[in-house]
Amino acid sequence: MEKLHEQGVTFLFISHHLSEVYDICQDVTVYRDARHIITAPVAELDKRGLIEAMTGEKYAEREYHPRKLDGETTLQVNQLNRNGAYHNVSFAVRRGEMVGLAGGGGCGKIAVAETLVGLQTADAGEILLKGKPYPAGSVKAALAAGIGFVPQDRHHEGFVPDMSIAENATLSILERLSRWGFISRKRQNKLAQQWFDALDIKAYGIDQPVSGLSGGNQQKVVQARAMVPTTPICWS
Repeated sequence: MEKLHEQGVTFLFISHHLSEVYDICQDVTVYRDARHIITAPVAELDKRGLIEAMTGEKYAEREYHPRKLDGETTLQVNQLNRNGAYHNVSFAVRRGEMVGLAGGGGCGKIAVAETLVGLQTADAGEILLKGKPYPAGSVKAALAAGIGFVPQDRHHEGFVPDMSIAENATLSILERLSRWGFISRKRQNKLAQQWFDALDIKAYGIDQPVSGLSGGNQQKVVQARAMVPTTPICWS
């Protein structure tokens, strides 16, 4: 891009990553909820101002104070292995805790998450869910346990584009919403509306197809689907 820019090529660069904006761009325009918020030279807009323009909220530096967690261990992973993907992975997650798996591309973090939600199998190791053995590699077991998953590729793995927000948000719990093989639209819509409001999804209603939403709101629908089962664990 730098070489092309030196040759006079103009770029319209779209990104949510602040570091990329400051590294690449000379000017920045912020849109929020389909409204133009600001256009300014990057050199004249500091990080604080850009964040406030993007979020609509005052930015404040916050010190990190780790919370003392006394809750039970919800998930325990011991020496989990999958040949060619990850090796000897061990960690624990307590109720109410957020744990991050960090690493570069191909390090195995996605494979670990997919193993825990049943999309891959492990060659060795132990997984305990609330102290009880949990079968890795079983989507059925993951759904029964209420484990939610927000996949990395939301377009191909996270939602069905032509289905509505309500239909996508409740895909993982259709059995709970059905009786004699028929889905209760009333119950489905009530539950979908709760998450529509809770996540502040920008759309004309829960009947709107997900294909017509912005990328950020599509991600919220995927998040709703992961959280709808009143999940004790959510991988994102």
